[in-house]
Amino acid sequence: AIQAYANQTAIAIRNSRLMGLLTESESQYRAIFEAARDGLILADAEGHVTAASRTTCRLFDMELYDMLGSSIESLFTVSLESVALCSAGESADESSTLSTQAVASGGRTFPVELRGSCVQFDGQPHMMLLITDISERIRAQEALVQAERMSALGQIAGGIAHDFNNILVSILGYTQMAIDDLARNATDAMGDYLAQ
Repeated sequence: AIQAYANQTAIAIRNSRLMGLLTESESQYRAIFEAARDGLILADAEGHVTAASRTTCRLFDMELYDMLGSSIESLFTVSLESVALCSAGESADESSTLSTQAVASGGRTFPVELRGSCVQFDGQPHMMLLITDISERIRAQEALVQAERMSALGQIAGGIAHDFNNILVSILGYTQMAIDDLARNATDAMGDYLAQ
């Protein structure tokens, strides 16, 4: 009886340690999930959100309880099949990255890149999506294109001004020569007039 009691106690101690390790592992997972700078969503095979990070909730201007249960198709302007292919690494490009628009609360849209992977969560296959807001990158690219356009316009305007300046120099030169000729002719004519 003592041996059986000792065995049961050892099993209980071992289970207690395993529960402690499991709780610690869950806390570490949650801390990593919440600390991510990009948004993270976990969605089931039907495309319903089962977990979302605080960053995701901020991106979409939603509370966690509103986010949970939402469909992927209501959060992004892309089909569930495309997201599933991205998660499976079967997208058209091999990087498993999908560019789309995200739809925040109130209908506001913003550009994002989705990177997906398939994971097991609660014993079921899930899609884990990393959501990167690329609004700033797009604005920077547009500003760069605008700066290049302005630079090209400046070069064209500089070239036109240079050509126009060359034409004006010729006009001014010929005008000065005409004035000098006119003054000489006027002096000669005045001299002739006075001589008579």
